[in-house]
Amino acid sequence: MNVGRLLRTVRYLSVNQISQRIVKRGRRMLAARFVKVWEPRLRAYALQLPEPDYALEAVHRISHHVRLLQQPHEKHLHDFRNFRFHFLNREVVFAEGKVDWNVDLAEGTNPLWKLNLYYVGYLVPMLVGGNAEDLQFAGALIEDMETANPFSNPAVFRDCWNPYAVSHRIVNLISAASLFRAAGGSLAGAAAKTLSDHIRLCVAVLLDNLEYELQFNHLLKNFTALSVYAASVGGVTPAFDWLEAELVKSLEQNILADGCHSELSPMYHALALLDLRILRDAKIWSPSCAALIESTISSMERALSILSHPDGDVALFNDAWLGEAPPASALVPASALPGLHALTDAGYIRLEGTREALIFDCGACGPDLNPGHAHADFLSVEASVDGKRLLVDYGTPTYSAGALRDLCRSASSHNGPALAKAEPIEFWLSFRVGRRGYARPLRTVGLDGFMPLWCAGVQNGYSHLGVTVKRYLGMVPGRCFAIVDVWQGTARDDEVTYLRIPENWLVSRLESANELRLIDGPSKVRLVCSSGTIDSVQNDCWYPEFNLSAPVCLITVRPTISGDLRYLALLFLYDQGELEQMSFESLARALARNE
Repeated sequence: MNVGRLLRTVRYLSVNQISQRIVKRGRRMLAARFVKVWEPRLRAYALQLPEPDYALEAVHRISHHVRLLQQPHEKHLHDFRNFRFHFLNREVVFAEGKVDWNVDLAEGTNPLWKLNLYYVGYLVPMLVGGNAEDLQFAGALIEDMETANPFSNPAVFRDCWNPYAVSHRIVNLISAASLFRAAGGSLAGAAAKTLSDHIRLCVAVLLDNLEYELQFNHLLKNFTALSVYAASVGGVTPAFDWLEAELVKSLEQNILADGCHSELSPMYHALALLDLRILRDAKIWSPSCAALIESTISSMERALSILSHPDGDVALFNDAWLGEAPPASALVPASALPGLHALTDAGYIRLEGTREALIFDCGACGPDLNPGHAHADFLSVEASVDGKRLLVDYGTPTYSAGALRDLCRSASSHNGPALAKAEPIEFWLSFRVGRRGYARPLRTVGLDGFMPLWCAGVQNGYSHLGVTVKRYLGMVPGRCFAIVDVWQGTARDDEVTYLRIPENWLVSRLESANELRLIDGPSKVRLVCSSGTIDSVQNDCWYPEFNLSAPVCLITVRPTISGDLRYLALLFLYDQGELEQMSFESLARALARNE
């Protein structure tokens, strides 16, 4: 074990997080050792909890949000009934009509595919038709799951009885049963009783395993699940009348004042927005809490619009991919956002013109208490022109520790200024972060007058090497946008900026080695490296969806050296008219003077 790295990681954690981790591990070991005492008491407590009432209006409202989330499973329903399970662009076929709940898919200690199996989200669209055979299938599946995952095995708390999986299962089963009933299905038989008993057992397990050691989106999901159960029994039960106070604290931790999710992943932001809508429609809160939830939803909707491309879906900063959450256009109305829009607490800035939209990351990598979903995307930018993504992030192909996980989190996988031989963040395993840098918007002294719309940022992730990096983004709406990067401090030979352009754009060099032509149908962009050198143009990939790669053109640009200044300037032109000459060196020097 690298003791120094461990200390650099845990120094950011709260005493409560550390103590909760120790307590939870000890509790699980004791539960497994004394299972003959612990399990009967747990099941007895579960049976004392009220049975869910799927006919309640609040439950019916909630089920529509959950159905939207689980809609992607609809295209695989026939396969699910035949034990062919599709999650995360990977299919697993179980032989002889029986699920192998402990199948080893070489996912390491972060078995996301298997967790999706345990979420049972596929039962939501399956039961929406009200068919008795589907309810029998669901009941048998849940019985088999419990049998295959006895509490005597401590490993079950990593997947089947993982509190995050349990939370999903509570929400999905209550919603599935509500939709089944609304379609005219009967919930009078043994299969429905199996679902009801399992929901109550999940609630009992969750109450004993709330994720206070992780907090953030995991704990919010725990509270959302308990809220859905509370709504299904007509209100908060005495067993957790503490829920509202804890939920308020969780909302304050998860949602920044500007409406952005504090883990700074647009995908998790969209998922959290759905959770907030579920919480709102539970209708179990005091007037002050209900008002807080409503105002938080409003600010989150604004933030989601800022974090989304004109194609109707989110940018892929930090851990994010398309298809996990509903498209942004399904959650917020599509609308143009001309001008500059900033999420000041999150550090995201959007510049939008008549043909283009830029989304700029000049904030922290994530919350210090849990930056597990962070990537080294400081000062990275995603761009769209004519409604088509032009600059894309590498994406998130895996949560399993290893070379691919390390690559997707690295600075080289993002469209930002970097050092090729160093990282601004110390990543290890799947979600650990030791030493970390920070980014922030720059004071903008002397940068007026270059382009009508602009913003700038700085990051200090290389300060341990004596290097500071800055970036300016500017736009002449409808005509062009520019990127200017500056490296200050210790001179090195690995200063570099990476750009990824997806395969729908045909990329070719012009006569000048420092110019590229980008064509997608009628859309034409000329990329001019006004300062610096286009070092290479090569085929690479990105992961717009989890575990699903697609081709990109990877452009590597090196800065020019002018006295004590190391900088590059890239101009993306998509209007045929001539632009006034611009002194990018003057702009770079002005950028260098900003603190």
